[in-house]
Amino acid sequence: MKFPGVKIIDRYIIRKFLGTYVFAIALIIVVVVIFDAAEKIDDFIELKAPLSKIILQYYFNFIPFFINQFSGLFTFIAVIFFTSKMAYQTEIIAILSAGVSFKRLMWPYFLSAAAITLLSLGLNLYVIPAANGERLKFEMNYIKRIKGIRRAAMAPVVPTGKGGAVLIDCGATAECTPEYLLQFAFMGSYYAEHVMGRPEPRVGLLNIGAEPSKGTDLQREAYQLLKKAGDEGRINFAGNVEAREAVYGEVDVIVTDGYSGNIFLKTMEGTGGFLAKELKAMFKKSLVTKLGALCVKDGIAHFKKLLDSGEVGGTALVGISKPVIKAHGSSDDYAIKNAIRQAASFAASGIIEDITENIDHMRLERTGAAAE
Repeated sequence: MKFPGVKIIDRYIIRKFLGTYVFAIALIIVVVVIFDAAEKIDDFIELKAPLSKIILQYYFNFIPFFINQFSGLFTFIAVIFFTSKMAYQTEIIAILSAGVSFKRLMWPYFLSAAAITLLSLGLNLYVIPAANGERLKFEMNYIKRIKGIRRAAMAPVVPTGKGGAVLIDCGATAECTPEYLLQFAFMGSYYAEHVMGRPEPRVGLLNIGAEPSKGTDLQREAYQLLKKAGDEGRINFAGNVEAREAVYGEVDVIVTDGYSGNIFLKTMEGTGGFLAKELKAMFKKSLVTKLGALCVKDGIAHFKKLLDSGEVGGTALVGISKPVIKAHGSSDDYAIKNAIRQAASFAASGIIEDITENIDHMRLERTGAAAE
């Protein structure tokens, strides 16, 4: 099949097509941003969201998602609008009367549609995943938090020797205050109890030792707050827990700042991957080891399942007003199915209501400059 070149008439139609497409998107985006800002202005003011973050972290990352989401609709509007305008001005009749076939007339339309398809593909693969992550961080901190919650937290369930534990936080808030960790402890406890089905879950504060004097000022001050909450019977505080004991399953909830939690999580992921790789290499060494692998096939399958994040589905975002599960960017259909199941359990658990009802026990009194 021979493709025609790009003539003056093709450039004219492509310019009309893409120009109308861009104009329609820009017009709708302006309207959406105005309405969205009007709806969220109270949250921005109350939570003192910096203007630079509102523009660069929220709206700058919101626009690519919006463009891609409605690209098909804008393409349809663009084609209908500029083609009808050309027909009204009798340009279509003039083009066809000049000997251009209808099939040939469609060539610039296909080129324009291909350009828009490539744009959408590029946004999907390279722009939107990162943009959604940044936008989600902003929303967690400045828009969708439960009233009274200082910072929302990411709470994945990590594998342990006793069936898994909630790790809270694992990266949403790298720099924490003792009050943040107090709230993480409550939220993690509610999640373990209502979503994972753990009655009176044991809550541990991740630290370098079990003694109350261990750690930095953050851990020492947080320890006192969690101990007080435990003495009042609001959480089942088990004290400090070292990373090793946490992996063994000594606690059901591992409380930590986002920086340490992310290191803990990535270390577990790396260790699991390393062990899986070494086991695979070991079982492939000889015929005898291959026969041994067949004998323990069920155990190997269980081990792989234990380390597979797709079995859980995703990471719960706790502390915001609606159930949200953040799935991994490389999730397959099985992981997405489990993420949906996890979101349904989250929604039906009543954890958001529990957090809202007990918010007074999770906050420290603040006055003057100390207030957020």
